[in-house]
Amino acid sequence: MTTSPAEPRGPFGLRAKLLALLLPGLVALLAFDSWNDYRALTETMAATHGELLGQWLRQALWRDTRMLLVVALLIWLGVAWTLRPLERLRASLHQRRPDDLQPLDASGVPQEVKPLVDAVNHHIESHRRMLAEHAQFLADASHQLRTPLAILSIQAGYAVRETDPERMRESLDAIVVQLARTRRLSEQLLALAHATHDDTAARLPARIDLTSVARAVVLQYLTLAREKQQDLGWMDEAVDTGSADDGPPPLSVDANEAELHEVLSNLVHNAIKYTPPHGTITVSVRRDAASAMAEVSDNGPGIAPDRRTAVFERFQRQGIGAMAVTQGAGLGLAIARSYARRNGGEIELTANAAAGGLRATLRLPLAVSPPPRLLP
Repeated sequence: MTTSPAEPRGPFGLRAKLLALLLPGLVALLAFDSWNDYRALTETMAATHGELLGQWLRQALWRDTRMLLVVALLIWLGVAWTLRPLERLRASLHQRRPDDLQPLDASGVPQEVKPLVDAVNHHIESHRRMLAEHAQFLADASHQLRTPLAILSIQAGYAVRETDPERMRESLDAIVVQLARTRRLSEQLLALAHATHDDTAARLPARIDLTSVARAVVLQYLTLAREKQQDLGWMDEAVDTGSADDGPPPLSVDANEAELHEVLSNLVHNAIKYTPPHGTITVSVRRDAASAMAEVSDNGPGIAPDRRTAVFERFQRQGIGAMAVTQGAGLGLAIARSYARRNGGEIELTANAAAGGLRATLRLPLAVSPPPRLLP
């Protein structure tokens, strides 16, 4: 027959229970009637202390869990409230048409996010200006092409109706001249479109000699200058190269050679176009402490100081009076400036004090050392 542990007897039975409930873990010196009283007291205190500790842990865990849930809810509500303006921006962007380039409304946006919205608005404004320039360019280009095509149509119709072989030949010669002008205009339009398109991957710079490029342009246009009975020449700076047989010293720049050739070609072509017969055109290069310069000087009519900025705009002709109406499309200087700026340079127009004409100066940064190298 199994017997249960003896309960504490005597006055210490009740005392043991009270001590276990009120003072768990307290070591007290008590007098017991027997060893069974002491063992019963110890077991009662241990069991009661474990129950109280477990209950306290459960209450603390439940309290902390509720607190964490409340804090998480408050954080979620705060973040959602703070991001409401951004959500409105997102919805506004999703509802926009592709051609809608109005700036974003930054009202109500948190101060921490406002710089981002301002940067996006700046990009939108730049994109809007670029599209407006492209639209204006297309409108101007179509207008410029419409006139020579209309002239060609009239000349061709006149040649078809003409029965006199001599006059028919004159009409055909006029058509050939007009075709050459139209071809030149088309090439300039394509060059201007390429110059204003920033295709960095297709135009890796290289170490080139500006002197060699300038001399090549002079040789290219010698025939055209002779046709107009003009003196197109090259002038070397007075630089001591150590030998009378040495050529011009190299002038190194980091740029795209084809684009620099196009810049100088337009400057020389403009000088030939607007300089009268028997005029003089001189091409030279020089340097200062930080820049390499190529200059094209002539003794033509020049450009008035108040016009030297406007002639760089598209379809702004360089000449004055009747010359401005009949010669050129006004694209040469616009192309030259676009290519110059793509290569870190600039073009300056000043009076040619020595001959009374115009001096166009292409200024480029000197090459850095060592030259740029491409990884294989």
